[in-house]
Amino acid sequence: MTSENLKGSYVCHNSSMTSKDSVFKLVLFCIAMFYKARAQTYSDGLKLLNDKLSSVNYRSELRPLLDQTRVINVTVEFFLLSIVELSDVAQSFTANGFLTLHWTDEILAWDLTRYNQTRVIHPLSENIWIPKILLMNTLNERDIFADNKAPLFINSSGSVTWAPGSLFPTSCQLKMTKYPMDEQTCTIFLSAMTHSVKELRFLVPTTKVRLDFYTRHGEWDLLSSSVTTADLDTGVTSMSSVR
Repeated sequence: MTSENLKGSYVCHNSSMTSKDSVFKLVLFCIAMFYKARAQTYSDGLKLLNDKLSSVNYRSELRPLLDQTRVINVTVEFFLLSIVELSDVAQSFTANGFLTLHWTDEILAWDLTRYNQTRVIHPLSENIWIPKILLMNTLNERDIFADNKAPLFINSSGSVTWAPGSLFPTSCQLKMTKYPMDEQTCTIFLSAMTHSVKELRFLVPTTKVRLDFYTRHGEWDLLSSSVTTADLDTGVTSMSSVR
């Protein structure tokens, strides 16, 4: 880093220092302070994880809210990667994709100055609270993310991003009477698993499926998509759902 680059972030001035030697020392001092402010070590990250995720301070069974009477909001987006299969025999639809889920973990938030400016941690998903999600109209296992090892990103404010991916095999009533010019509508129906709408609510920032990484199917064209939230009445309680 040159002094010119450094000047863009820091302005160092001391009117009592006039010699080139003094100015050089001052620039070196500013560079050292800059790197000290940004530095982090393995020990910093380890201390942060130990402090925040010890069994005394954190339980993944509890929603990560200081006030447990509040609702935790989880923002959900669905990224479709590809249409794998539509089967008229099995009356099924299989998609390949992933979700991005965002929420705030108030228990994991930390003070940057206590951990040498450590800004992000990546704990294992089994060590923190994550929303349990069921694929309601599946043909196979409903808990499709049970063994998911998707990465987690948590910053110092407690903002969590989780991006689990999977195949989504669902039932879909296909009407092939107009084949090969038929149009089909299939749904991926996701619901909260363990929390009522008074405890957890899904939010969607967009009303469309994300197609940033979508690969077109050789036989089927994707004509449109929609994303909505609703309360699912289970007869015992209501769960937040996305479809």
